[in-house]
Amino acid sequence: MRSEQVYWVFTVAVDQMDKFTPLIPKLVAATGKEPGALQFECNIGDDQKTADFFERYTEMRPGFSHHAEGTLPGLVADGILLTVVAGEAFGQRSPVPVYSDLMYVDIVLKPGARLQVPAQHVERAMFVVSGEIEVAGQIGTFSELQLVVFKPGADVVLQARGGAHLMLVGGEPFPEPRHVYWNFVSSSQDRIKQASDDWRQGRFAEIAGETEFIPLLPDPHAS
Repeated sequence: MRSEQVYWVFTVAVDQMDKFTPLIPKLVAATGKEPGALQFECNIGDDQKTADFFERYTEMRPGFSHHAEGTLPGLVADGILLTVVAGEAFGQRSPVPVYSDLMYVDIVLKPGARLQVPAQHVERAMFVVSGEIEVAGQIGTFSELQLVVFKPGADVVLQARGGAHLMLVGGEPFPEPRHVYWNFVSSSQDRIKQASDDWRQGRFAEIAGETEFIPLLPDPHAS
């Protein structure tokens, strides 16, 4: 069972590591349909090629890769400052290793700046870190801590009213549902149960210099 996590730290003061909660945008969708560029329904296709790809990397050995900000590609143009944290977007590819076709981009827009969102990924969304964002063709604005999911293939143009900071994410849909419990993510609930038991019994490999043990959180779905 493999779970990929990307931590992109803005500015943070850390007293104790267990109090550090990074802000990680998460691509989600709710049911229902709305017109325009926003999409609130996600249809998962049965693509055997995609299924084989994810199955191949499910049980990879864990690894860690650190990349300083200066090593990541980016662009500066027309009031736009962007950094491609992971994946590929805007003609730039990040050196961060990933195992699926995705984009994860940090974007700062000056007041009035406009940005065309790439359409090469089926699922796309933006998380507004600060400021307000308008989406062409949509009424109103999206503000701090809002997650907006775009319709696949739609022509999406963003504009900042008074300057804004956002994270743009995108990728291909999974061929099957994913289950999440604590830090465990898998297409198999049995695999999550096994990982949970391994954690409780201390069967995970130890980390050099780490002595603290974090208990597994209670399962909210347990009877």
